Amino acid sequence: MSDEKKVHFEIMAVCRGGGYLYARTEPPHPRQNAKGLYPLHRVIMENKLGRLLRENEIVHHKDEDKTNNSPENLHVMDRGDHAAHHETEDDVEKCDECSPTWF
Repeated sequence: MSDEKKVHFEIMAVCRGGGYLYARTEPPHPRQNAKGLYPLHRVIMENKLGRLLRENEIVHHKDEDKTNNSPENLHVMDRGDHAAHHETEDDVEKCDECSPTWF
């Protein structure tokens, strides 16, 4: 049995910043910034899970739209899997001796 405390945050206000939406919650989120805000997609996922996200967990927007915070559009991934998901062929460093089809 997990000793994680069940959480639920009521969303009191929402604002935009840096392409994401941020929420002011009640109770105040323990990881809120100096302005009392925390990323809305993370609040929604934590409410869905009933627990705080772990340090290695990222909330991924399936449709890549940072403002689409529908619970069905959000998916928890660990940091490594999230980075691999977003890695593209252009991100792979190529060696001059390798064939262009090596990957």
